[in-house]
Amino acid sequence: MAAQAADVSAAGAPEQGVRLEVQRRGEGVEVQASFLLPLTRCQAWRLLSNHDLAARLPEVASTTLTRVDARRVRVARELRGPGPLAWVRARSVVEYIEDEPRGTDFFQIEGPLLSYTGRWRLSDAPSGTIFAYSASARAGPLTPSWLVGYVLGERLRGWLELMASQGPSYAGVECD
Repeated sequence: MAAQAADVSAAGAPEQGVRLEVQRRGEGVEVQASFLLPLTRCQAWRLLSNHDLAARLPEVASTTLTRVDARRVRVARELRGPGPLAWVRARSVVEYIEDEPRGTDFFQIEGPLLSYTGRWRLSDAPSGTIFAYSASARAGPLTPSWLVGYVLGERLRGWLELMASQGPSYAGVECD
């Protein structure tokens, strides 16, 4: 699979377009994404650490959050939706290690992939905060990497669009 890049624009803010790139690397897939929102770092952190937000996506049937300690949260999700070949149903449990206000690291504990790890990083920009995402995923022996790239890319595209669209509602959030 060649590199697949797409621009996803946030509602009413073309300068806040989302850059998404999915590349096959050997038996795995690597994903890079970034976007800018006119938020302070604190407001951006509040958006990034809102793990309940994904429940608004149509493919998320349920979400359960478990706070492991002050810096770690486990997010269990039941996912469903159309795939390129068949209807997809999966359960995933991902643990996020939060490093406020820098970002998060995450890894799959349970799910359909052999491995799924990555990170979100927040960085300051003159007109707001940059959200940068990077992840790698590796499928099992019976799942082709192009399928993983397709499903992960499409799922991430919806998540990025949702985050970008919710950004303006965080602009008024009071921070300490």
